[in-house]
Amino acid sequence: MTERMVAAMKNRHVHIIGHPTGRLISRREGYDVDLDRVMEAARDTGTALEINAYYDRIDLSDLNCRKAKELGSLCP
Repeated sequence: MTERMVAAMKNRHVHIIGHPTGRLISRREGYDVDLDRVMEAARDTGTALEINAYYDRIDLSDLNCRKAKELGSLCP
């Protein structure tokens, strides 16, 4: 999944990645994804990562949002 997201972010038509962890609390685990690499690719390509505070998603988490900010990734 990491490779798919990074490849998508390199496409000039992609500006945001929605639900970067893909988890649904109480329904399914998140993707097997290297979020550090995804955040670095988001920073390098100027791609935004969705923050979804809906209680079933909480995607990105507060800790991942802080890390993305520290890396210089966009989190609208």
